[in-house]
Order: sequence, then C-alpha cells, then structure tokens
Amino acid sequence: MTYSRLVVSIFVVWLGGASQTLAQLPSARLLAVFPTGGKQGSTFEVTVTGQDLDEVSRLHFSHPGITTSIVLTEPSPLRKLPRPVPGKFTVTIAADVPPVRYDLRAIGRYGVSNPRAFMVDDRPEMREQSPNQNHANANKVLLETVVNGQADKDGADYFRFSAEKDQRILVDCWAQRIDSLMDATLVLYDAAGRELNHNRDHDRRDPLMDFTAPKSGEYVLKVYDFLYGGGEEYFYRLTIGTRPHLDFIFPPAGEPGSKSQYLLYGRNLPGGTQSGLSIDGKRLEKKTVEVELPVEGETQVQTTSLPFLEPEQVVWAGIEYRLRSAQGVSNPVRVGLATAPIVIEKEQNDQPSQAQEVQLPCEVTGRFFPSGDQDWFTFQAKKRSVYWIEVLSRRLGLPTDPALLLQRVTTDSAGREQILDIAEVDDATPVLGNRSYQSANNDPVFRFEAV
Repeated sequence: MTYSRLVVSIFVVWLGGASQTLAQLPSARLLAVFPTGGKQGSTFEVTVTGQDLDEVSRLHFSHPGITTSIVLTEPSPLRKLPRPVPGKFTVTIAADVPPVRYDLRAIGRYGVSNPRAFMVDDRPEMREQSPNQNHANANKVLLETVVNGQADKDGADYFRFSAEKDQRILVDCWAQRIDSLMDATLVLYDAAGRELNHNRDHDRRDPLMDFTAPKSGEYVLKVYDFLYGGGEEYFYRLTIGTRPHLDFIFPPAGEPGSKSQYLLYGRNLPGGTQSGLSIDGKRLEKKTVEVELPVEGETQVQTTSLPFLEPEQVVWAGIEYRLRSAQGVSNPVRVGLATAPIVIEKEQNDQPSQAQEVQLPCEVTGRFFPSGDQDWFTFQAKKRSVYWIEVLSRRLGLPTDPALLLQRVTTDSAGREQILDIAEVDDATPVLGNRSYQSANNDPVFRFEAV
C-alpha cells in the first residue's frame, strides 16, 4: 500500500526583463482602441491608435455580429468628396452577440495587425467626461453601468454614485485583463471626503472593491494608475453594481456528459448562504447549482470570456459557467472536463494514518484548507505497472505551489509497517512536442513505475 502527500507553499518571484528593437519592414501594430467595448444592439464610434496603421480601411472582429465602417469627413466648399477620418470607425454590435471578450484587429496598407481585446456587455455604457479630476466635478454614474475611461498622467478620474444602506456594492475595474498598461487602483470616499476603502491587484493587477454601504447616500470613487502613468494605452472599463460575482467553484471539474451539483463561492449570490470563508477579509457566500457538462469531444476549452489565461492553462479542457439571476449575469468561472472518475477529498485526511483510499484511475478534487493543510491518499499499485501522478492547482489560476510526496508502505514478517520515500516532487517542466515548447509551472508531475 502506498501513500502520497500534497503540501502547499506560496512564494513570490520577481522576473526582470529586457527589450530590444529589431530593424524590420513596417508591420501594422494596434496599441489601443477606445472605447474598448460596447453594449449589445448598439452603434458607436471608436478610435484606434498604433504604429504603421497607414490606410487602415476596416476593423476585423472575432465575431461576425460585430461590424464596422470607416468614419468620413463632412463635405465642405473646398472638399466636395468626403475622406476617411484616420483611426476613427463606427462599430455596430448585433443584439444577439454574446456578452464576452473578443479579438479586434486593424487591416491596412501594412497588413493585419496584432489583436486587442474588445468587450461586449449587456449593460448600458458611458464614457468618462472631462473635467472629472476631483471630488467636485466627479462624473455621475448609475449602478450597473459600464464606464469607459483613460488614465491621465499624474492625474486621477473621479466618479459619483448612490447606494442604499447595507447594500453590498462591487466595483470591478478591468485594465490588464483587456491589454491595458494601467495598474488600476481604486479609492472610495464618502460624501464628506473621508476615505472608506481602497483596493489594488485583486485579479493580477486589476482591482475589485467589495464594500457594504454604511448609510444611504452618495459615494465618490477615485480611479488612477498606481504609478500615475497615463495616455492612450492606459484605458480601463469600470463597473459599479450589485450583480453576483463568482470567486470559485467546487469541485473544479466533472466528468464529460454528467449533470451534477456544484458549490459556487462568491458575493451577492441570490439565495446564497454564508460559507464561513473569506478573501481579503470579505465574506463569501455559497450556493448549490446544477451544471451539465458536454459530452467528451463535443467541445474544447472555451476562453472567450475568461479574462486571462496563462499558457499552461490553455491545455486544460473545460467550459465556462455563469450564474444567471434576476440581479444579472455573473462573471464566468471555469469547470474542467475530467479524464477519469471524480473523487471528492474527505476530511480528516491530514495524517498518514487517516489517508483516504482511492481506486485508480481517478481524479481527486480537494482544497488546501485551512492554511498549512496536508492531504494524504492511499492506493494499490500493481507490480511493473506505470502510473502518472499529476497535481493541477497553479494551472487552475490559483496562487499555489503544491508539492508531492510518494511513499511505499510494506509489512515485514513481524507485521510492522515499513515506509520508504519513493519521490518528492515540486515544480514540473512538461514539454509539448519538443524542447522548443516548454510550459513550466508550479504543479508537480511524476511518472511512477511500481517494482
């Protein structure tokens, strides 16, 4: 009988980088589009900026329901025929385009540009209006409205909104998740100018502010780049409202073709109950839902509305799940497609003597909870058989660094257990195809041959 142990530790690594300029022929490069999205069933004007965008004649979106036409100048006495306005286009989003993230490219003399993110939403949209650089001239924003803005160098944008007493308000600012250079930072004040809350770097470099209004009235929100940078590439999308927000789902995967119950953990969940868990001191609610997964081979990983995926996450097949309710549609969470029967971790299994027995093959879903948690499992291994033991945690987008300990347990002639360490595995460097395609991550992978 063999035991395996999972241990989690969290650390931070700072990666420095260098850039270099290579001489080459002109190539269309799209740096920014503003606004960076729009509402379903709407038509509006956007401006694109970049390098080598000469004679850009159209914009191409990854959904056929988003179309564009170039903006033309008005005829004048000196110029009877209209001319294209450089960088300006009219965008039309059909009413049936799903509200997710899409790719946008510019097409001109120097070819097709790189993609930039373009969001479609089902909520009303507005653009920040200058001046809005202090409390006195803060833009008025209605709840459940998407604000498109650009950070000004050495400045900040201010917005004013109303909330009812005890209303749980979520302020979500998208910047890095839509290819912006902005390190968005949020500060909340009451009507008298007293600071109530601040947030930065919740989802990578993007903030999420979660606060409950202490009383009915107006509140003022300050939005700025953490280093006070600004310009066309420092754009953002800001939402203030009470829609449900999902932090994670458990179990994180299910068998293809199954219809099972899952636990959602998040905030403002309609019909949700207190979970006893919190993130950054903010309580999480939980809600049981039923999720039906597609049959294997029917779909591959869907990534259109997931904000940010590391390279190693793309190879993990799954679907996106959103909670739909009268309060609105939530952000998406990912549910993976398992390749073997699912086994749920059962506490207490924190000691070798409490190891949970599993039958192979299987996929065990568990949690590192509370802090410092160790989970032990036992399985029967057949002589000369080969087993792959793999942990997926970092590749689920979690700030974890799991480690794996594999032990062989035998019994001597006197009936005493003999324990031998087989392997201790930390980070893995799987290779995709050849050495040119490596996908290093903090998840351990081990090939075990029983002897």
